[in-house]
Amino acid sequence: MQVPKYLSAEDKNISIDIQPKFRDWPTRLRNRCFSDLGLRCVEVANLSLDDFDWQNGTVCVHKTKNHSERKLPLSLKAGQSIVNYLLKARPNTKERTLFVRFKKSAGFPMGTSQVRDTMRRAAVRAGLRHFTGTHMFRHTVAKDMISSGTDIKTIADILGHETIETTMIYTKINFPELSFVAGKWPEVIV
Repeated sequence: MQVPKYLSAEDKNISIDIQPKFRDWPTRLRNRCFSDLGLRCVEVANLSLDDFDWQNGTVCVHKTKNHSERKLPLSLKAGQSIVNYLLKARPNTKERTLFVRFKKSAGFPMGTSQVRDTMRRAAVRAGLRHFTGTHMFRHTVAKDMISSGTDIKTIADILGHETIETTMIYTKINFPELSFVAGKWPEVIV
């Protein structure tokens, strides 16, 4: 099994703050949902205004891959991004889905493929190197948690994995990164 691809710290920062202009708030907010929470694309597309518990600073993720629910802490930056998006950027609509369309069928919910395509276009605009898709954000969240010493069970719970074995892929050794840290093997001197 291959080591998951993830964003470098520099690319992660670039992706979160893609072109900080008014029209890019929705993209920046979606980036926060991916990069702060490690959500799958379908989970981001299905977020509803009713999923947020502002009193406790949490978001409840429904319609997950394993058909379960999970409650995750909402970072201050993600919360602020959501509020800015709702107050200043989101089209006027009666829809409860968080992410809605801006152009064609304005105000109607975005689907999974629209969220994915929007994120890919934003990554290209930002000049992200080696971006392979939205799942890279998820891999990056897992890698960052492992690097910070978070236990594997907690990572599995946050990512919504049914088994710890699924999460174990993130503990695989990344040989290119390891060789960079270790340096080259010294040449034999005769």
